[in-house]
Amino acid sequence: MKKDQDKTKEQLITELGEMRHVVSLIASRVKIEASGGITLANVRAVARAGVDVISVGALTHSPKALDVSLELEPQTLKLI
Repeated sequence: MKKDQDKTKEQLITELGEMRHVVSLIASRVKIEASGGITLANVRAVARAGVDVISVGALTHSPKALDVSLELEPQTLKLI
C-alpha cells in the first residue's frame, strides 16, 4: 500500500477490496502479512480484510529516545 497521504479514499477502498479478494483465495493455506503503507489510521481496516499479521512501521519510525543508564559500585555491585 502507498502512504495514506498519497492516496485518495477511493484508492484505499480499492486496495482493501483487492486485499480481501487475495485473502479469500489463499486464506488458511498460508499466513498472510500486510505491510507497507500501514498506519495507525488504517490498521483497523486492514485487519478487517482478514490478514493474519500486520506490520506497522509507524510504531518504530520516529519514537522519542529515552536515555537510561545503570551505574553500579564496582566492588559491591550496589546501585549508586
